[in-house]
Amino acid sequence: MDTDALVHISNRPNAQAVYAAMIPHCEAGRILTVAQVFDEMRRFPEVRDHFWLHRNSMLIDQYNAEVMAFVGYISDSFEFLYDLSGSSNPDPADPGLIAGARVFGHTLVTDERQQSTKKIPFVCRQQNVAVACINGPTFLERLGI
Repeated sequence: MDTDALVHISNRPNAQAVYAAMIPHCEAGRILTVAQVFDEMRRFPEVRDHFWLHRNSMLIDQYNAEVMAFVGYISDSFEFLYDLSGSSNPDPADPGLIAGARVFGHTLVTDERQQSTKKIPFVCRQQNVAVACINGPTFLERLGI
């Protein structure tokens, strides 16, 4: 799960209830992410606080050799993922999220624009990547939240 999908929930009128309903899914390993997402959420402490205690059950094995190799492929093939993060975010979550989803067969959840050619959904659609990618509202619907 990407940072933006977690943060956008805070805009909902029932945000607190949604976050609370997500916690059992985090603990059960149905909501996963990479360590960099928790780093990115430092800018959103009110969101980060909901998940911080559950981070160990949420983190994928992003240092798995196969994941790291695919991160290298993503980095070499889609340099714009790093260009967009700028110097304020030298270790962006995006390559790790995409590689982890690919290697472990997960669906990637992001609220980035599907139509952009410089974002996660574009990379996920590429033939050599082929990762299922949905937005946050669709994910919550699938969880029954």
